[in-house]
Amino acid sequence: MKRLLGTCIVIVAFWVSGCENTAQDHRLDLIGYWVVEKAFRDKKETPLLEGVFFKFDEPRILLTNLPNTSDLPTTFECKNNKVIQNLAVPIEYTIQKIDQASLVLAFEMNNTPFELHLKKTEPPLMETAVDSLPPTQE
Repeated sequence: MKRLLGTCIVIVAFWVSGCENTAQDHRLDLIGYWVVEKAFRDKKETPLLEGVFFKFDEPRILLTNLPNTSDLPTTFECKNNKVIQNLAVPIEYTIQKIDQASLVLAFEMNNTPFELHLKKTEPPLMETAVDSLPPTQE
């Protein structure tokens, strides 16, 4: 009986710690630059969100160009399979799928459901127009 009780306690402890680690793992998996490959509005594919990106950084900083959100970096939290963007009116994204290369987020904005299929990529390099630089003196 004691052995069974001890086994149950160990299983529950792993289960509880696993729940906490899942949120932590998602936060770490999110770190990087993600670009929309496909977007759905009311379950219909839409080009409306083409070019939208999410950049997740440490310590819990999110930068996105998603319309109707902040143009400035904001903070975010991970709770289980949710990402909460801390705005005046927080946005809650549900992580439907995440792996090393792809991410699917679902959320509502203005009572309209959206689903974003994103791929992880490198952020674009800052381009400097060579023609705009002043000539060098030799």
